[in-house]
Amino acid sequence: MLPSEDAILVGEELQKRFGLPYWQFALTATDANRFSIRLARHITGRPKILVFNWCYHGTVDESFITLSGGIAKARRGNIGPPVDPAVTTSVVEFNDLAALETALKNEDVACVLAEPALTNVGIVLPEPGYHAARGTLMILDETHTICAGPGGYTRAENLEPDFLVFGKPIAGGVPGAAYGFTAEIAQCITDRQNLEDCDTGGIGGTLAGNALSLAAMRATLQKVLTQDAFDRMIPMAERWTEGVAKGIADFELPWTVTRLGCRAEYLFAPETPRNGTEAHDAMDFELERFMHLYAMNRGILLTPFHNIAMPSRDCWDRRFHQGNTKSQRRTGSTRPSAVEGNCRHQPLDVAGPSVQFGPSLRSRPFLCEPCGFKTFFATPTAILCNLRGYELSCCSPQISLCLCDSVVKSVAPRMVG
Repeated sequence: MLPSEDAILVGEELQKRFGLPYWQFALTATDANRFSIRLARHITGRPKILVFNWCYHGTVDESFITLSGGIAKARRGNIGPPVDPAVTTSVVEFNDLAALETALKNEDVACVLAEPALTNVGIVLPEPGYHAARGTLMILDETHTICAGPGGYTRAENLEPDFLVFGKPIAGGVPGAAYGFTAEIAQCITDRQNLEDCDTGGIGGTLAGNALSLAAMRATLQKVLTQDAFDRMIPMAERWTEGVAKGIADFELPWTVTRLGCRAEYLFAPETPRNGTEAHDAMDFELERFMHLYAMNRGILLTPFHNIAMPSRDCWDRRFHQGNTKSQRRTGSTRPSAVEGNCRHQPLDVAGPSVQFGPSLRSRPFLCEPCGFKTFFATPTAILCNLRGYELSCCSPQISLCLCDSVVKSVAPRMVG
């Protein structure tokens, strides 16, 4: 399809954010990763790639590989792999510099495909200087780690990848992705390009860079993934992390919580994991399902995988925003109106005693400030109180979710009753 002017505007914005001069578009991060891998193989003439144990890069075939007893094999749940992934991929533990250097000594690895921090097995942060190791090309997949700021972890930590992939968040729900690369990579591509074969090279597609995707990317970059938004979200994530850490300490649980920018997550491990194996071993599938179901039955929808928390930029914080809306200034009220909350829930009478949900599970009701909808804590502290038979008797400011008019809005709840 012919490009639109938005392609220029989006490309220029990505240049400013990530520091890479050349950008191409795709429909998914999987495609962007695949195209980058192909280019890396084409440039280096090397057959393999390297990934980190328990990584996640969409449905890239080469990335579905794990270590078991030190042996690389197909990852559990890998449906119909075309070949044994050990043929195409080397895999080492994250943060193991010695293992990484050893794997690169064979000079058969075209590129390292990595998230700057592991995010799909909990959050595992890199040790200082880890990504400075070289020996081949580097592809950084910032699809999840964009939570670190407008320029992702790359800009926050001044990393220098050869390729950078930015997936689903870039278009706010519309299919779209981008991958950028350095001037040196661009020159290598140009030197090896054959115009006659450009349509059959396994890179690109008819709808890559289509007008709708580019319009959505432009709107998202200009209106959503802004510095102002991150300046609002990151402090809320810090606050959430501090609250969860306090809850874990108060109940003397062998858990830990880790934050990356405006995203945070808790794991069932006493120490912060350093690599994918430690993070994976800390997961408890049945406990996670129970906690998600327990919360959902009380009006709280958590992310479907593990225990991610990511405050919305539109989160209404009672501590900082009392009396700021138009109706509050007009009426003198300190409570937002249902209209301004864009909510159709009818206020419920939630005054009264604690609600009994089971023989030993008690949960106190809360009131959604914008609309009066009954809701409950969305934090592990409250769930832990309920699991251990404690009754919540006070309310430090927390963040809950209200499903209002088909839009998930984050609001600060007020305990009543």
